[in-house]
Amino acid sequence: MTRIRRNEKPPPMMTCGGSSLWFYDGEGHVGTLCEVGRSGSTHSPDKTVVVNWDSGHRTNYRVGYHKQYDLIVIDNAQIGVKHPNIICDGCNKAGIAGIRFRCAECASYDLCATCYGNDLHDLEHPFIRFQTANSVG
Repeated sequence: MTRIRRNEKPPPMMTCGGSSLWFYDGEGHVGTLCEVGRSGSTHSPDKTVVVNWDSGHRTNYRVGYHKQYDLIVIDNAQIGVKHPNIICDGCNKAGIAGIRFRCAECASYDLCATCYGNDLHDLEHPFIRFQTANSVG
């Protein structure tokens, strides 16, 4: 299960064949990705996903469709993503699970998603997100 959040500034609603495809009922909420689109599907085409929002709505979103992205991954630890050789500098736990955040200004300063969300580092510093152990940031 992957947890996601809507981007803060949604792109304009798109139409395809006269039908509106994108509704933003999930904005400001967290949701769970429940379906990945596939080629040939009229309900959820390739490069789209369906999200069940914690607010109760279920909606399609773009994940590369027409080179647009409507969502942000906020937690992927449930699907087994680990950074085994990284220690969180906020809570000192080894093997960060989920998204890893590395400070772009401080040498070798990493935070887990919880510590990053709790602002345990200088808020003026930019961070690089690593969604998998093999990500380049």
